[in-house]
Amino acid sequence: MMRTTAGTLTALVLALGAGVVSVPLTATPAMAAVAVPHQFSSVASKPGPKPGEISFSWVHDGVSTTGYVIETGLTTFSPVVGSGMALHGRGSKEFTFPSSARSVTLTAAQVASAGAPAASANHLKWRIRAVNRTSAGEAVKWYPSLQVTAVAPAVPAATGTALRVANFNVRTARASSDKQTWMQRVPAVAKSILEYRPDVAALQELGPGRADGQTGSTTGLPRQTDSLLTELARQGGSRYQLTQTTPYVPSGTTAGTQGMRILYDSSKYTMISPCSNTTDGRAYSAACAIVLPLRAGDAENHRRKSVWARFASKATGEKFYFVSVHLDSRSDANLTVDKTYDALRGEQAKTTIAALDKLNTTGDPVILGGDLNTWQNDTAGNTAHEVLVSAGYYDTAAATTQVKSRWTTMNGFKTTLADPGNTFQARLDAVLTQGITGAAYFENVFKNPDDLRPSDHNMVVADVRLPAASAPTPTPTPEPSDYRPVTPTRLVDTRSGSGVPVAAKGTLDVSVTGRAGVPATGVGAVVLNLTSVGAAADGYLTAYPAAEARTTASTLNFTRGTAMANSVVVKVGADGKVRLYGSAATDVLVDVQGWFPNGSDYTALTPARLLDTRSGTGAPAAPVGAKQKIDLVVTGRGGVPATGVGSVVLNLTATDATGSGFVTAYPAGVTRPTASSLNFVPKIPTANGVVLKVGTGGRVSLYVSAGTHLVADVQGWFPSQSVLTGLTPARLLDTRDGTGAPDAAVAAGQGLDLQVTGRGGVPASGVTAVVLNVTATGATSTGFVSARAAGTAATTATDLALVPGRPIATRVIAEVGTGGRVTLSSTARTDLVADVVGYLTD
Repeated sequence: MMRTTAGTLTALVLALGAGVVSVPLTATPAMAAVAVPHQFSSVASKPGPKPGEISFSWVHDGVSTTGYVIETGLTTFSPVVGSGMALHGRGSKEFTFPSSARSVTLTAAQVASAGAPAASANHLKWRIRAVNRTSAGEAVKWYPSLQVTAVAPAVPAATGTALRVANFNVRTARASSDKQTWMQRVPAVAKSILEYRPDVAALQELGPGRADGQTGSTTGLPRQTDSLLTELARQGGSRYQLTQTTPYVPSGTTAGTQGMRILYDSSKYTMISPCSNTTDGRAYSAACAIVLPLRAGDAENHRRKSVWARFASKATGEKFYFVSVHLDSRSDANLTVDKTYDALRGEQAKTTIAALDKLNTTGDPVILGGDLNTWQNDTAGNTAHEVLVSAGYYDTAAATTQVKSRWTTMNGFKTTLADPGNTFQARLDAVLTQGITGAAYFENVFKNPDDLRPSDHNMVVADVRLPAASAPTPTPTPEPSDYRPVTPTRLVDTRSGSGVPVAAKGTLDVSVTGRAGVPATGVGAVVLNLTSVGAAADGYLTAYPAAEARTTASTLNFTRGTAMANSVVVKVGADGKVRLYGSAATDVLVDVQGWFPNGSDYTALTPARLLDTRSGTGAPAAPVGAKQKIDLVVTGRGGVPATGVGSVVLNLTATDATGSGFVTAYPAGVTRPTASSLNFVPKIPTANGVVLKVGTGGRVSLYVSAGTHLVADVQGWFPSQSVLTGLTPARLLDTRDGTGAPDAAVAAGQGLDLQVTGRGGVPASGVTAVVLNVTATGATSTGFVSARAAGTAATTATDLALVPGRPIATRVIAEVGTGGRVTLSSTARTDLVADVVGYLTD
């Protein structure tokens, strides 16, 4: 079923978006004393010139003008009070320019910050205003019309197996009020498919019930699924097969109408997944289905499922996953209720992604076709689409060649569809890819006019290329801005005489340059793992540049008699040393993992405290309550600039917790992920380093599952355009449930190879290292966990110290090895969980 859009597409009242500067909308005496800028003669915009960019230009005489502001939004808006439109669009963003400017190009990072990364196929709605700001006040002149511009798409691959993919909601046979019945429409449906010849297509509403739309027995009568295959064969398309056709229910049993199916060209591709036509009594096969969530209190008849299959090319052997989804179609005139449906579709998308990540242990490309029942200009939100894009999926509507991409994909059987002109209409039907960047061609398939349309939705098709399997290419010599991983190596072990144990309130200087692959000069910061062993009392370590003043920041909290570890990215002192301060006496292990050169786009800072809920720094002086979050401003503080920041490196500490729990750190303004960043227990301070993408308003969100005080110290930052790309945390591994590896704990002395590229938002290629949060839980004894590039020899360096009966987490910046994998090994039996929070490129 399709979502009803009547009323929804024209309802334009939106909440004020983050990052919007307040603009006076009624005249004031101060404004009357300020000359109003003249009106613009004209404005223009266009995609590009580079992928993800948008260029703007305007003609203006500059009279009484001190600068210009471009405001963008994802939904329609107007600055005029009483216009009937919202004053700001969803995701509102403002960009300011000097009075001398008459043209500007927003970078891909800036456009993405406004909600339209190239992968989203989104467009930006925008207005421009001239501003005259004086000591007497401010006056503005808006260009009267709202403008709309798409971003420049990514450049698709020129090599690899060409693959045409499609999505088609064919409309249930049980619809009784359409112009034509299913049996009257099925020839046109088959003709559309054969005319465009997709290699694989996601279908919706192709149900297992009777093709005549009646309930009751199918004995002697065709099912809707069978009727499509029969008609395809009659028109010369016998090569097409459905992955599953079994109705799964006894004859005469009512079956749902949402029938997600996958149609494929069996002459080119082989289905290699175990999508058997068997059932355990349910109305679907659990073999290749993903059961999607409902809202609390929803009846089971609203339940939806995604279906998937894995295919291999008969010509090249290249493999990929394909999934068909049909998200919840409900809507409501009450915006508050409507937003609950939007949130549900977001959860259904996340459930689908998580299931695919769990299945896809080999890092194959993934193609998702679906009727998402959401679109950009929906006032309730576009959460499902945003979830997919944030997880690394590319919307193929952002193709090099686009045909009718501005038109709606939902025709409602109307004879004539209205020309959108320069606007963009509702696109509910989409094909997205993961591990495949860009698309060469996209078409929204329909004729206009057409009195007898095949379905109430248009088919959409896209041309992509599967990445060609090839021999690995030599790793290029990194430029000065690159992160340089090294083979993890132990620099200090005070137990064996390599350094003197840290005394209570004492320090230890560690030489880091000129050792273990770190050069003697040109080093700006190093990535170290610190381990406290055999502490005489509870305490903490602080890592900071030698010869600089120690700050109040802490790096590692340790407990008497318990080995504890944590990772730190620390600025190197002028003498090539890092200093460790200990509040209590302890032995220390120091392992180096990599380094950043001087002039890199990572800026290491002397650690500075941004948050301490015990004292009221950065938040009220009170513990964070269980199942609550705080939004922490990180830009413009502690040495972090106010603008241009993509990610920050923080050390988080939980202390005085009332129970066992975890902290989830993620960009402000996005849906909270299931990943954890720090695990804690009552009465024991616990710290962990995190690399965090900066979210809305220069903030990051910190959620706690149990009440606790929180402390956050900033160690450095990456710019918006950087070798490091911060991600919304995504789970790549959980040995407790079989995500990313077999459903079994890692045995003592063993390891596992974790596929990290092509998953969780990490590209399939061009990645040198990934930033992971690794958690060990259920350890049977003390020991250590190590991370290294797959295919490299094990070392004695450690990343995480195991504590039996207690989950322990640490940040790891791990070099990517053979096959895009990272090896995690453990000296004791334990379950392992890994969440990706970012990646670094060449």
